[in-house]
Amino acid sequence: MKPQANYYGRKLKHEKIRLVDIKAWFRISILSVLLLIVGCFDTSGDPIPFYENPQTALLIMDMQQDFLHKNGRMPIAAKQITPLIDKTNNAIAEARTQGLPIILIANAFDPSDSIGNWFRNDAAISGTSGAKIDNRLKAENAPVFQKSAPDAFTNKAFETYLQQQQINHLIVLGVFADQCVYWTIKGAKNRNYRVSVLENALGASDSDDLKEAIASFREMDGVELISSVKQIYTGTN
Repeated sequence: MKPQANYYGRKLKHEKIRLVDIKAWFRISILSVLLLIVGCFDTSGDPIPFYENPQTALLIMDMQQDFLHKNGRMPIAAKQITPLIDKTNNAIAEARTQGLPIILIANAFDPSDSIGNWFRNDAAISGTSGAKIDNRLKAENAPVFQKSAPDAFTNKAFETYLQQQQINHLIVLGVFADQCVYWTIKGAKNRNYRVSVLENALGASDSDDLKEAIASFREMDGVELISSVKQIYTGTN
């Protein structure tokens, strides 16, 4: 009877895992529909001016503890976490070698937004440990701009910073590829930024969402997919 008991024990554990996955999928799906209903899309803004000394910056999206820990409130697919962190740190090192500014974007949701926080499973609520930038990232001293909507350009301080630094080219990576990364890229293109996407440094809820996001980036006019920061400067990976 022991093998049978073990089998049913494993099966019950598997069903519990499936139930958690279904709940997470349901929350994210409903949240996506709500975003469509309320019109929470990319922002529009003035085209960037001509800069005498244009700069390229590395833009790291939402690499926060609730999204990058398997026990976080709304993690990306578990098998994506370690490779994403490693690729991000490689990109940071390459950016520093090239003297590029490094910019961090982070969600900081209002604790009083009970409905939105329910759909997000209370992820990245302002002031919580889960909203902190993951401490495995080697991005010390990089500026952090917070947001509570998919498009980072909703934070006017972020847009002002880009202008002050004469940045006209963004190398984008991070999570979630099909949500905040996607809408921030759209916001950047609306302002005529040049955008490169580090396609091997993206995360999503599952591999299908990640593949679909990358495919959508390929179809965007003026967006290039790259595999390393140095590719911008040397043409090689």
